[in-house]
Amino acid sequence: MTQQPPAENSARFQTLLDERRDLFELLVASDAMLGLVHDINNNLNSMMLQASIVEMKVEERLREEVAQIRRLGNDVARGLTLIQQFRDRSRKVRTRVDLNDFVREFLAIESELARRFQVVSSDKSAPLLVNAAALKRLIRLLLSIVDATQPSIDVSFQICVESNEPQIWLIVKPAGSGPEGDPGAWGAIPEGADGPIPIMERLALEAIGRLVEAGLSARSAPGGGLSLAVYWPRESATAEP
Repeated sequence: MTQQPPAENSARFQTLLDERRDLFELLVASDAMLGLVHDINNNLNSMMLQASIVEMKVEERLREEVAQIRRLGNDVARGLTLIQQFRDRSRKVRTRVDLNDFVREFLAIESELARRFQVVSSDKSAPLLVNAAALKRLIRLLLSIVDATQPSIDVSFQICVESNEPQIWLIVKPAGSGPEGDPGAWGAIPEGADGPIPIMERLALEAIGRLVEAGLSARSAPGGGLSLAVYWPRESATAEP
């Protein structure tokens, strides 16, 4: 007769699962913040350039007011620089991995996800030089997004690794959705408040994509839902850290 685990162990396990989900949500928010910092910094640079041009053209009595705008912009830029320096340090911490093995090992640990996601490995090696911690976050976020956009809770999923010249692909899609075709010909990640991906997850996905130096693409899956693809140039495996 199978002995049932004590109730307090089950409750503790559920608590740990809840805490892990909360931690994942915080990580998504943190990565989304990095994405926002990237966008804000680009816009701020454009604004500062325009302010410099205006300062040269306005009358003398208005130059000090424009200069004050530039000073405030510089203060904001210094704060953004600190965050970007953290991101740049993370990008430099890279490990050589084979994407086939990496995905299999990821799912071996993520037993809750392994029940719904099947790995379809490439018959070729798929070497990468990446930040391993960021790659784990990226894979988990991909699985979470694709799962959440699928209208049926009974659908299983595939994580496909393709290793071809000149790119290495990681594709997450509903099982049975047919051949992928060329993921490079898919569209960009959908944007907008009404898109299939919540804006927080989209910002996080784009930020982690930049951190692991990967491209992103998406397409609607037959029967509803979304397929997502991440790709790296093969030379990224041989680049120096």
